[in-house]
Amino acid sequence: MKKDLFKLLRQGAVLVLLACPAWASALGLPFGSPPLVIEAKGMGNAVVADGSLFNATAYNPALLESMSDFGEVHLELNLGNDPLGIIDYLTNHYNIQNLQDAVSNVRPAFNQINDALNLSNHGGSVDVNEYNQGVDGLQNAVTNIQTAISKLTNKTLQVGAGLQLAFKIDDNWGFQAYNTSQAAFYVGRGNLIPSLLALLSLPKMQGSSNTQIQAAAVSMYNNTSSVVNAFLTPSQQQQLNAAVTTFQGKSSPTNTDVQNFTNSVNSVLSSIDTQTSQQALFDDIAPITALVYSDTVLMATYCTRPLESDGNLTTGINVKAVNRRIASVNSPFLATQNTSKFSDIGDDLKNDIEQSTWRWGVDLGFLYNFDDPKVAVGASATDLIHSTATLNTNPSDPLYGLVTDSAPTVLRIGASYKPMPELTVNADIDDLFGNTSYYQGLDAFSHVDFGFNYNLLGILQLRGGVTNDNLCGGLGLPFGIQYAFAVDNLTQSYNHYLQFDVAF
Repeated sequence: MKKDLFKLLRQGAVLVLLACPAWASALGLPFGSPPLVIEAKGMGNAVVADGSLFNATAYNPALLESMSDFGEVHLELNLGNDPLGIIDYLTNHYNIQNLQDAVSNVRPAFNQINDALNLSNHGGSVDVNEYNQGVDGLQNAVTNIQTAISKLTNKTLQVGAGLQLAFKIDDNWGFQAYNTSQAAFYVGRGNLIPSLLALLSLPKMQGSSNTQIQAAAVSMYNNTSSVVNAFLTPSQQQQLNAAVTTFQGKSSPTNTDVQNFTNSVNSVLSSIDTQTSQQALFDDIAPITALVYSDTVLMATYCTRPLESDGNLTTGINVKAVNRRIASVNSPFLATQNTSKFSDIGDDLKNDIEQSTWRWGVDLGFLYNFDDPKVAVGASATDLIHSTATLNTNPSDPLYGLVTDSAPTVLRIGASYKPMPELTVNADIDDLFGNTSYYQGLDAFSHVDFGFNYNLLGILQLRGGVTNDNLCGGLGLPFGIQYAFAVDNLTQSYNHYLQFDVAF
């Protein structure tokens, strides 16, 4: 009776299940091109006035003179925290088995329901037992799919790597080159997910009379209407609702009433187009955005003490060239592309990432050191003077017409305090004018970065802090191993950061 309706529900459930583990996060532009600084991540990203941090000159070129090393090599890796929960779910044998059973049992369950409603197959009546067996199979599949939705959606999947080479030629000149590559994916929970999670008990058929068929059909629609309506236009929603209302209003439904209802439902559902279904999947069920980028930076630094009468003041300047490769896809774009396979999404990303842009920028920095107490104050303006870059993309691409490397000017001020030789305390106010995407929609306190580093017995570095209203922490271990657990500014999700460094 409602074969097309059940078919639509089946396709929607499978598409939700398949979409959940793979894609992801809405990320904003513009954003700059800083290296991964694992020590700084563990200390709340407060870097402007502390020259002991690796890669410090990328944030404040005036720190070059206070750095003791003349050569540095850093290999950096990061992994989002959310994948750990996903891995925990996927490595549980019973979860995987239940998930596989859910996918394989959805179609047979719907086939049973459809066959049971086919009057010609059962001597002009409905097979109630077969119908309810199909409902039981579908209920089991829905339960397992709901578990997968809970575990595998609303997650940020992020992975990245970086390589940095830095050389301090003398107290005035330095050079560094680094690459930072990131891939971030997020599959959200559209407004349809609560309805899917609310399907706690699917209605069964109580008998084969027209009244009981009416009750089962109307109850099934009422339980699944929010899911079904997502695949329909407003006009189709109105027609389907009118058919259900008319059928429900029959106090003693006849075979003709049942047939008229069936015809009305089939008429509505047979007119659904692929575009509408794709839009429902990517907007109402699993809104998707993916961002992949790779920035390569070449930077020359000049640092000097400009005042003969006051050697505590240091100034510096960076001149840099930035190569960016970037790709992004989102739900509206995927729907218009009629995307149906993961490989299609990968192709969309590949088409953008194969292109690259170049731009240049100039940074300016200041540092003032006080000897008693041991305090340093700093200020920097990254990309104070700069060019911008735009990819040559198709009009339907999410990056079309968007300046993909706008090089926002970011002003920072900060201070560093050493109350004792083993302890350093840093504090910054980042992005004073809030012109980057990092702080959109956040309060003023989110711009305050704070952190500390404690040297324990010269062997272990203990770090902690607050950045962007989020706690962070880290460790410095022997043999140049650094670890941090902190929120990434771009994705606003916790990441594990690991760095291997060699300094000489």
